[in-house]
Amino acid sequence: MSTLAAVLQEKTAQSDWALLTASADFLAALGGEAQALLHWRQIVAKPLSKIALDESLAFIQQWQQLELACCNYLRPVNTAGLTCQLLLIDHQLSEKLFSQLLQQAAEFPEPIICLAATSPADQLRLQQLQQTAVISPEIRERLQFQPACHTASLMQAASRVFCSRSLLALEALLWQKPLHCGQDSPLVSCELSHGLFSQQIAAKVVLPVFIHHAILAGEQALHPERQQACSPIELLNWAGLQQRMRLSLPQQLYAYGFSRFWRKTLQRFSQGSAIRFVHQEAELPAQGTVLVWGRRALPVVQPGLRLIRLEDGFIRSVGLGAEFAQPMSWIFDQQGLYFDATQPSDLEQLLQTLTLTDQQRERAEALRQRICQQGVTKYNVGQTGWQRPDTNKPVLLVPGQVETDASIEFGAHQVRSNLQLLQQVRTNNPDAWVIYKPHPDVYSGARAKGAGEDEAIRFCDELVLDVSMAELLQQVDEVHLMTSLTGFEALLRGKKVVCYGWPFYAGWGLTEDRFAPPRRGRPLDIATLVYATLIAYPRYISDVTGGFSTPEQVLTELEQRRQQNPTLADKALLWVRKRVRWVLNLLFGKK
Repeated sequence: MSTLAAVLQEKTAQSDWALLTASADFLAALGGEAQALLHWRQIVAKPLSKIALDESLAFIQQWQQLELACCNYLRPVNTAGLTCQLLLIDHQLSEKLFSQLLQQAAEFPEPIICLAATSPADQLRLQQLQQTAVISPEIRERLQFQPACHTASLMQAASRVFCSRSLLALEALLWQKPLHCGQDSPLVSCELSHGLFSQQIAAKVVLPVFIHHAILAGEQALHPERQQACSPIELLNWAGLQQRMRLSLPQQLYAYGFSRFWRKTLQRFSQGSAIRFVHQEAELPAQGTVLVWGRRALPVVQPGLRLIRLEDGFIRSVGLGAEFAQPMSWIFDQQGLYFDATQPSDLEQLLQTLTLTDQQRERAEALRQRICQQGVTKYNVGQTGWQRPDTNKPVLLVPGQVETDASIEFGAHQVRSNLQLLQQVRTNNPDAWVIYKPHPDVYSGARAKGAGEDEAIRFCDELVLDVSMAELLQQVDEVHLMTSLTGFEALLRGKKVVCYGWPFYAGWGLTEDRFAPPRRGRPLDIATLVYATLIAYPRYISDVTGGFSTPEQVLTELEQRRQQNPTLADKALLWVRKRVRWVLNLLFGKK
């Protein structure tokens, strides 16, 4: 059997996944048969290789750092200032043994918390003991029955743990807590365990050896996204990402003004939280957290409300958001938004304060190189090729933008239209070969052209349309823009970028800025910009698992999408999306 597995499955409206699976030998010994217990003790007596020992030590350290548990879809309880004892309940625990464990715990001064795993049988046994067990008034005053929760918070607060055979005891050992259990339990083989009711065994193994045989021995772990064998540490990192992202938002959220089409997408990016969708001011709470898209204004912002603004990520999809292509990354910003230069944002704060470790720097550089090699951009659209002109002139690319876009309203300065930008670039670079590429949303007809944009050809040498931005960036010398994300994509490829506005990547010493952006000035290298912008700031969702993911995995899935030949269903869906956009533009006008 696979000794360590992360399993994703749907449970009601939430994503339910468990991490810890004990080895077959340990489970057999946990069953209580004398022969299995003897076999288990013979197994743990065997010495480990240095590689296995180091792996076990790394597993214990990573488990604690990521604050993981067997089941991680629940939220932790508040244990600030709490020191307690844990009594672990399993479905086979008798009232007699429960009373004996209580008596042992009562010899210590801390309060006693009865805790069960999340399985229905264990939770039912917890309720039964709470109702029927004979408990003295003195002990009951110190006793608390804890409903299902993320157990890591209680494990950290525990001074010691009592159990019969609960699998949760493995968690206690991973947290290096003293464990009190019966002599007939395989758990007593560990150096941290104490036999309660009979003489302890003569020899005990150190914790790393115990954890190796109880959890890590046997087959490798299975990575949920790649569906391939991986190291236990890789699996822990994946699990830690899920847990961290699920807890980064409050348990209850209010989403204001989201259409029905985007609700399921929002729920994917907010998994771990309950969402109430509201459209009226009266439906907003006096206190709470409200999600809104972009710069949309709320009718009234109460003092107790906290706004989190959402936007597309920088590696979004294969296809245009305006044509309803499903995103693989979104941004949740609690201060502002990255394109709004009038106020700080979470990204700007990251760029002002982030100092990379060597490992983070290596990861950022590897990600940058991979993006360039794969030719990845935000939307990954464009069907035709392009050849650099046979000229000695410097080749300048001017990317067009949707002029009604909020990034121009809140990030542009004196130059605020595509035509103005082209005129400025031509005036400042009379001897250059200037290329103009309209925004993909404009070229597709999903968004309106800018004022006078039809005259663009008068101020450029070449107009390119259905060309991959990655292919253009590979061949041009410079990029001149207002606030377009193309400038960031050009920086990744080592190109000179001239900014006439205040995009998020301007003002850090990496671009030539015609107008100095407000609040910035800290010199950055490209690795710090990449790490903050593509790793630390966005949320990513994997198509494989439906769970939170990394930019590296999203690049893999994007590449797989691009290499697949579209099916008839894919073509039909794209046609429907285009027609829906056409109808919306007909009814409400292009924006």
